[in-house]
Amino acid sequence: MKKKPAFLAVFVTAAFIGMLVFFKPLSLSGTAGEKNQIQMVLSEQGVRNGVAYMDSVDYPTITAEQKSAIFDLLGKYPYKRTFGTLFSDGSMSELGDKTLFIYVYDDNSLAGSIFVSSSGKIAVNEKNYRMKNAAQFIEQIIEIVK
Repeated sequence: MKKKPAFLAVFVTAAFIGMLVFFKPLSLSGTAGEKNQIQMVLSEQGVRNGVAYMDSVDYPTITAEQKSAIFDLLGKYPYKRTFGTLFSDGSMSELGDKTLFIYVYDDNSLAGSIFVSSSGKIAVNEKNYRMKNAAQFIEQIIEIVK
């Protein structure tokens, strides 16, 4: 009879530790390295004078200094898994007014992607996550590449 409470305590403890590990903050710095090439696209959408608009800016050429600053910034903004991360496919809704696409290339092939929305939703390599201060992250990246 004493085995049931002990088993339950072990199970609850293991589940709690598993949840702590699953939801721990992750770093974007592992998604790109110094040898990778980066391309970025910023998209802004909204309504001006009653008319919907969508503006995009392509940043095809990133200098070595900009790339170094971007890598430093990637390490300063952690992101977290959500309950839906395991079953996600990278598609999102309710994105906010700005979205930033960061494409990472290894030689001439796509090695990874980061999609950040100002609403705090992000997708890393086609899996959905959440990021605090995502709008601030977007603004700081854009300041680097201006």
